[in-house]
Amino acid sequence: MPPESKLRCPFVAAPSPQCYVADLSSKAVEKAIFYCGGEFERCEIYAARMALEKGGLKNESPFQP
Repeated sequence: MPPESKLRCPFVAAPSPQCYVADLSSKAVEKAIFYCGGEFERCEIYAARMALEKGGLKNESPFQP
């Protein structure tokens, strides 16, 4: 992975509805900066999306309403 790709979550450009950057309310800004801005490998949303992609379910949501 190139060094520049570690600077932010790869899903920022196309976030799922559950992603912190999808709805930057005042409650989500701190988490968006922390997780999406560099610590995405520690994010449970990132982990769930990666697990789905590895399983071949790119268009499915790991979260139930």
